Amino acid sequence: MFGSKNPESINIYNRFFRSALEYSLRKFFGQYKRIRILEIYHDYDTAKERHEYFPWHSIKVLNDKQNNFLFMTDKIEFIDSKHHVSKNEYSHLIQYIDLISNFIVDVNNIVCIYNPIRMMKVKKPTDKEIQQTQQWATWTKGPSSFPWFYTEKETCFILSGKADVMDDKGNCISFEAGDWVEFSQGLTCTWKIHETIKKRYNFG
Repeated sequence: MFGSKNPESINIYNRFFRSALEYSLRKFFGQYKRIRILEIYHDYDTAKERHEYFPWHSIKVLNDKQNNFLFMTDKIEFIDSKHHVSKNEYSHLIQYIDLISNFIVDVNNIVCIYNPIRMMKVKKPTDKEIQQTQQWATWTKGPSSFPWFYTEKETCFILSGKADVMDDKGNCISFEAGDWVEFSQGLTCTWKIHETIKKRYNFG
């Protein structure tokens, strides 16, 4: 699922996988007092199966939390999505999930995971929104990479340049000239500027 097989990318994916698993369990089964998870399946991936933490870490962390999850397995089972290879009935399900899952792209060693569970938003602004930025402050910064923490909400209109911003859960957005970007209060992230960014911005 991840474009890169290096250990750091898998570590990032491990955090994303755990967050996605917890969110899904709460979203779809949260009304029950106790949720028993018999098995967890993942598309076959040699690097992830052999990784030091990935096969078991998410299960242990979620089991140790004070919640209503009860895992009946201590590790992820890897199944080839090609059913004629795995001979497993769940291969069809994995193929289906692959089709509707989040779009993931590896950009200059930053793995961007596009999904709705994030504190960052990118869109194309309306003419009215662009007009209101005329009174905002302007910020410019050249190609670079740096960490950032948002003590309050920031809204910005990108005048020029290209950048990626990835939060501490591995969620990532990409934006360029003409985009309207919102960062929520409390967001911890890393900026990677590819082409000098010039933006109008407003806090609060």
